[in-house]
Amino acid sequence: MNWAIFLALAVYLLAPVGNGGPPEAVPAAPMTVAGTQTLPGLPAFSNADLIAPWPKVVHVTASWCTTCRDEVRWLATLPDDVPVFRLGWRDGAEGATAPLDAAYDGARADPDGAAAGWGVTGIPETLVLGPEGAVVARHLGTLTEAAMTRTVLPALER
Repeated sequence: MNWAIFLALAVYLLAPVGNGGPPEAVPAAPMTVAGTQTLPGLPAFSNADLIAPWPKVVHVTASWCTTCRDEVRWLATLPDDVPVFRLGWRDGAEGATAPLDAAYDGARADPDGAAAGWGVTGIPETLVLGPEGAVVARHLGTLTEAAMTRTVLPALER
């Protein structure tokens, strides 16, 4: 009986939540890189990148997330003019993996979970930012073709 309770609690705490719906829990204020760290040897993204006057995507992931690695193939299908940034949630600089980060236009580590201030509740999470850096859409959970079609791509056209 104790194992069943433990397993249920573990699944509840570790499973991503949501279905890619509107970003009600995400503040309307522009995102910032405050509380995050650059990664040695990798291009970083800045506040200026986040508030640039075009859409962009922030992929909240972690080096220890195997599902997140599979999502890179969907991010690679985005138009070339859409920058994709990786935020390693609760990941220190030592946790970043170069092959994973090479797929992104910029990367930062978030060892203390500062992204929670953006409404991030877990990983994986994909955020679409508008021209002023505010979140216009998000997908909680594993990125799939359906999620790209339903949430990410329409938000890039706004």
